[in-house]
Amino acid sequence: MGAIDTVKEVLAIANKIGSIEIQQKLIDAQQQILDMQIEIEQLRENNMQLHLENKRLIDASELENRIKRHDVPIVTIIDDNDEIKYCASCWDRGKNLVQLSKMNIGSLLYACTEKDCKNRIMR
Repeated sequence: MGAIDTVKEVLAIANKIGSIEIQQKLIDAQQQILDMQIEIEQLRENNMQLHLENKRLIDASELENRIKRHDVPIVTIIDDNDEIKYCASCWDRGKNLVQLSKMNIGSLLYACTEKDCKNRIMR
């Protein structure tokens, strides 16, 4: 039996007795229990978000050791046989691997696909 159920049972008994003061105290206790349950759920959600952020940071930290930097603002992953090119600016800013798009338009060779990034690699 949960705390809310216990309060409800005691409230029913208080109703039979007719004690307004006990009824009010039980209603207050019931509201406090509900508030605590909401707070517990918020703490659980925050804990899950912190856990996910921690995992992301650990993954990024492990990946940092495998990043190869180039003379231009490009990074690749050392053990990647395809040598996919990623935006060095996005990696430096938020440890996000954003694959560069090959353009071959005039002197423009690669462009970052992240909408807020202005990284362009020219020949």
